[in-house]
Amino acid sequence: MEARKQFKYCIVGLGAHAINKIVPAIEQSGNSLCAVVTSQNPSPITAVPSFGTLHDAVDVLPRECIYILSSPPAIHFEQARLLASNGLDVIIEKPAFLTFRDAKEVAELASSQGGSVIEGFMHRYSDTYATAVSCFSENTEKIVGIKSSFTVPQLPSNTFRSDAEIHSSVLYDIGCYIVSFCVDVELEDLALSVVKYVYREQDNHEHVVLKGLGSGMQLDFDFGVADEYCNELTLFFDNGNYSKFAPFYFGRPGSRSYQQFHGKEIVEYQIVETNTFANMLSTNFKPSGQLIRSTNIVSIAAQLEGLAKEIEQRRLKNLM
Repeated sequence: MEARKQFKYCIVGLGAHAINKIVPAIEQSGNSLCAVVTSQNPSPITAVPSFGTLHDAVDVLPRECIYILSSPPAIHFEQARLLASNGLDVIIEKPAFLTFRDAKEVAELASSQGGSVIEGFMHRYSDTYATAVSCFSENTEKIVGIKSSFTVPQLPSNTFRSDAEIHSSVLYDIGCYIVSFCVDVELEDLALSVVKYVYREQDNHEHVVLKGLGSGMQLDFDFGVADEYCNELTLFFDNGNYSKFAPFYFGRPGSRSYQQFHGKEIVEYQIVETNTFANMLSTNFKPSGQLIRSTNIVSIAAQLEGLAKEIEQRRLKNLM
């Protein structure tokens, strides 16, 4: 049996997420951390070389090193463009890009220079996600609606999420998960609109409700801050049945629920998940799938940019 390829990673940006989730996932996946890029001096991680700038790291590190951008979304484009122009591989923490133009430029650069650009949606590497995508693919003609909710009681403090700029909105931080599913299952003529928006800058409260159509299906999504935590996806069928997955967008190991409603009976299955961050970091993206992932990054960015414009307009009305 051929041995699994080992990967070397360089993390760019050492916040709590990188230290508490990405670094352990690299170790758990059997790969290695070869360097970090951070403005912190001294670096919180001392076991590997630390670089003050991404340029310095690119000049020194071997070309097979894979970069993980765990920096604020507002600076992803410049960093990803540098890596793509050098033909290097990069995994970008969600949301990868804030605009369609930025996503398209980096995807095309990566393609022309032989690099890979991947959006780091860890939930894509779970059995729950694979089951949901299969359920959708096998029943596309029968599905009439998709509902998804992803809400939290409060947002993490002292992060980019506390910034009042639109690129720090829950749209980009949480809504991107829901949009990614729509893109991954290739909903045709995807058209989403903001139908309800609540925003209070003083306590960082933001909640968004989207409705729309895709492949003729009714779409009903909400995300952001709410009284209770909710993390689920439901597919509704033309005979009144449904399939529900909860929690759906996640990275931690644990048991997940998969419910099927048939008539008056609910059948529930349990899916035991491993660390999906580790699963993602064990995936060899080079042989296949790069074109699909680059296309998806561009499509997701386009959807988010359009919705961001709607949210900005609603914010302006609130200020009047």
